[in-house]
Amino acid sequence: MPYDTAIEVFQQLQMDADFLHRIGVMDYSLLVGVHNTEYGVSPSQASAAAAGGSSQSVAVPVSPAASMPQETPQIVSSRRHDVYRVVGPCAYYMGIIDFQQKWNFSKKMERFLKLNLHGADPEGLSAIAPDTYKERFIRKIEDILGFEGN
Repeated sequence: MPYDTAIEVFQQLQMDADFLHRIGVMDYSLLVGVHNTEYGVSPSQASAAAAGGSSQSVAVPVSPAASMPQETPQIVSSRRHDVYRVVGPCAYYMGIIDFQQKWNFSKKMERFLKLNLHGADPEGLSAIAPDTYKERFIRKIEDILGFEGN
């Protein structure tokens, strides 16, 4: 993801987490969907890449019904195959889900019991106060996006 886009995504998720924190919600998650598409690579692009040519070649999305080159790719060595199609991500969809849980007496008791009766790891529990939950959520988003927040 381009750095500028990562900054925008992070800022939006931070605003969303701030809102959920203000209304006392904890135990939410980020759901990420990835839409893949098939990209066609022309024989000339494949040849240029194989010869160490420009990496600026542009592969364009194709429909599954698009025609394949007529010639059969030749195996040049046991390690190289000509490829005319690759599959990769073209769109990401994100949303915060499972945000219905308020930090209330029931959640406080759940935390107390899991810590004191079951000996659970406090870092692994989702039943934590909204401020702590928000901080952990934001740290994880920073880690996923590969940078520290502003």
